[in-house]
Amino acid sequence: MNSESDQPKLQSFNNRMETGDDDEPQVVFESKTKSLRRRRPQKKQQHVQEPEPVLIDDDDEIEELPNISRSPSPSSIKEEAVILSDSDYDVNEKFNNFVEMETPAGQVSDDPMTIESDSEAGDIQDVTPPEVLHAARVRQADELKKSGNDFFVKGEYHKALEMYKKAIEALPTDAAFYGNRSACYMMLKKYKEAQADARMSLQVDPSFEKGYLRLLRSSLALGDIVGTEGVLQAIKSLPTCTTIHVAAEEAKLNTLRNYMAECVASKEKKDYRKLLYLCERALQIADGDLQLKMLKADSLIHLNRSAEAQELCMEVLHTDSLCMEAYYIRSICLYQADNLEKAVQFLRQALQFAPDSALCLNVFRVRH
Repeated sequence: MNSESDQPKLQSFNNRMETGDDDEPQVVFESKTKSLRRRRPQKKQQHVQEPEPVLIDDDDEIEELPNISRSPSPSSIKEEAVILSDSDYDVNEKFNNFVEMETPAGQVSDDPMTIESDSEAGDIQDVTPPEVLHAARVRQADELKKSGNDFFVKGEYHKALEMYKKAIEALPTDAAFYGNRSACYMMLKKYKEAQADARMSLQVDPSFEKGYLRLLRSSLALGDIVGTEGVLQAIKSLPTCTTIHVAAEEAKLNTLRNYMAECVASKEKKDYRKLLYLCERALQIADGDLQLKMLKADSLIHLNRSAEAQELCMEVLHTDSLCMEAYYIRSICLYQADNLEKAVQFLRQALQFAPDSALCLNVFRVRH
C-alpha cells in the first residue's frame, strides 16, 4: 500500500509513461548520436605526420618524444568504429579499379594484395622445352654437315673443315661429325688431328665403324706400327667385322714393317743409297712419319745433297717446331754450305730441346 505522500509522485510518473514524455533518456541518446556523427568526418581527415629525422651529436641531450605509435584503447576503437554500407563497398571497388588502371605495366603496385600476372612481369621469359631445343640443334647440325660434304666433294677441304667444326659445336654428340672432320684432316695431311678426331668419334659411339677405319688409316699414315696393330685387333673383335674391309691396310702395315727393319740394317751398314730408297718407299705408306723423313734427310746429307735435306727439315719443322733432329740436320746442312754462324745457332737450338743428346754435343765440340 502506498502512502498518501507518494500519490502525487506516482501520478506524475504514470502520466509521463502514458504520454511518452520521457525526455531525459532521449536527450542523452541524441547527444551521443550527434557526437558520433561529428567524429566520423574528423577520423577520415585525421593524418599522423611522421617526425622528421634529426641529426644529433653525442654530447647533445635527447628529449623524450611522445609515443605516437601507442595503440588505442579498446573503448576508443569501439566508439570510433564505422559500419560500411553497400554504397561504401561500391565506392571501394571503383577506387581499386582506378588504381589498377593507373598502375603502369611492369611496375609493382603498392597494394600488398595485388598479384602481378606473368604477362605484366618484365623479367619473366618463356622457357622452351629441351626437346624443342634439341630438335633445332639437330636440324642446324645436319645442314652444316651437308654444306661440309658439298665442299669436300669439290675438294675445298678448308671450307669443309669449317662446316664440320660448326656442326660439332652445334651437336657434339654425333660421332659422324667427328668422322667427317677426321677424313678432312687426312686430305689436308694433318694426320695427328685426324687420329684425334677418329678416337673422339669412337668415344661418342663405340660401334661407329667408320671411326675405326679413320683411326686405322691415320695411325698407319703416322707410321705408328703398334697403334695400327691395336686398331686391327679391335676391328676383328667387332660383331660386324665382316662388313669392314681392312685387307689393304693390313697389307700396307706388313710392308711398312719390313721397310722399317731394312732401313735400320742399311743405316748400320752405312749404305745410304739403299737407305734413301727404302725411306722413300716407306714414306709412300706413312707420309706423316717424321722419323722416316729425318732418316731420309740424314741419308741425303751423306750423299752430299744438303739442299734437299735442308728443305725436308723445313717441312718437318713446319709440322713440329720442337723436332730436335730437324734442327740438328739443318745445322749440318748450313755447315756444309760454309754458313758457320747459322749452323751454330741451329745446333744450340737442338741442344735446348735435347740437352743430353750425345750426337749434338759431339758435333758441337767438333764444329765449334
